[in-house]
Amino acid sequence: MAQLYVVALPIGNVDDITQRALKTLAAVDFIVAEDTRHSGRLLHHYQIKTQMLAGHTRDEAKITTRVIELLAQGKSIALVSDAGTPALNDPGAYLVNSVRRAGFEIIPIPGACAAIVAWSAAGIAGPHFYYYGFLPNSAKTRQNELDRLFPRADAILFYEAPHRIESMMADLRECLGGAQKGVLARELTKQFETIVAGTLDELIAYLSEDEHHRLGEFVVIIEGQKINTEAQQQQIDSVLCILLPEVPLKQAVSITQKITGLAKNVIYERALVLKKP
Repeated sequence: MAQLYVVALPIGNVDDITQRALKTLAAVDFIVAEDTRHSGRLLHHYQIKTQMLAGHTRDEAKITTRVIELLAQGKSIALVSDAGTPALNDPGAYLVNSVRRAGFEIIPIPGACAAIVAWSAAGIAGPHFYYYGFLPNSAKTRQNELDRLFPRADAILFYEAPHRIESMMADLRECLGGAQKGVLARELTKQFETIVAGTLDELIAYLSEDEHHRLGEFVVIIEGQKINTEAQQQQIDSVLCILLPEVPLKQAVSITQKITGLAKNVIYERALVLKKP
């Protein structure tokens, strides 16, 4: 029957794949894979010989056309990414949407997701979280985005690559202060899986103490913050009123953040109000 199955794969440990996923991958006519070499190793491990089609992002329109043609011929197809759930910071959304508009059924096969795995082990009691994914590469754009996102009452989940993790964490500390609490989860379900909780100061120290601590893909969770209450505003005002007559605004904001541990953009907005004649 012509259907598109969206199949989640393990994020590291091959034993995490579901029985339903294995049955689906073995039964469909074709598998569209983000990287056929990567997915091919998993299929070989489970002795699945279904024909694969390359589904790289740069060829997304082309492979989507091909998938719809195959579905129109009555073929069944599975969509997979290199690891985890397709379309979640991975290719797949364009293909899924196009297939649905073409009138074919979409069937999700649930499984691993790094964000959910990290959240389950973070120990954060709040019932809600905001999933963000990867921040922008540009330092300036990343800082602006963090200022937009915070403060936030709910926890927020980011993904980050090993070569950017230190700069990202430094930007988080610049925005939120070193006392802000969070969780670093790296290499989830793999041999060197590590989950560390602490303040941003403590997490940055953990990253800097050993180069091996900076290896692997990261999920970064920042705990929710108390939104600016009257008491917090009074705390900010008491510090700013001393500093603003003595030092430049930017420096006053930076010092106030270090003293109060509150979000930089909240302090900055209040400083602008107090600075007005």
